[in-house]
Formats: sequence, C-alpha cells, structure tokens
Amino acid sequence: MTPDLVIFDCDGVLVDSETLSVAALLGMITLAGGTISEEIAYEHFLGKSMKSVREILLSDFGIDITDQHLTGMRVELMRKFREELKPIPGIGQV
Repeated sequence: MTPDLVIFDCDGVLVDSETLSVAALLGMITLAGGTISEEIAYEHFLGKSMKSVREILLSDFGIDITDQHLTGMRVELMRKFREELKPIPGIGQV
C-alpha cells in the first residue's frame, strides 16, 4: 500500500532549526542588555511563543524586549535559516 500523504515534524526530523533559533534569541537578549546562558534559553524558551518568551524574560530575568528587538531577531533568524539551515544527515535517502 502506498500512502497518500506523509507528514513530518520538520524540526529535528528534516532540519535542526532549534540551534539557530536559540542563537538568534540570545543575540536579541544581548542587544536588549541582558545575558542568559544557552542552557537556560533551551530550558525556559524552547517551544514557547514569543509572547511567552517576552513575559518570562521580563518577569524572571528583568529583561525588557521591545518590538524593535523582536523585529531585529526575526530578520537575523531568517538570515540564519537562509544561510545556515541544513538538513538532518540521512534525510535525503528517505
């Protein structure tokens, strides 16, 4: 039997965008005058909406993220995706 449709969970299956997303987030936090570790970023923010990320950064870390910071992060993240996003090894054989 041949399936009519195959759905993949893209991140971690087809590509690994999490590392690029965390790097862009950390860059934004630095521009906003804050500092957190990569480990903390993964623990607190992975899979969360930007609204939640902003709220947590302000309430737990005292880091205020402006709309300008968010715009800059999105631009940087899209650049990273264009230039650095790579397929998961072996996905081409699937």
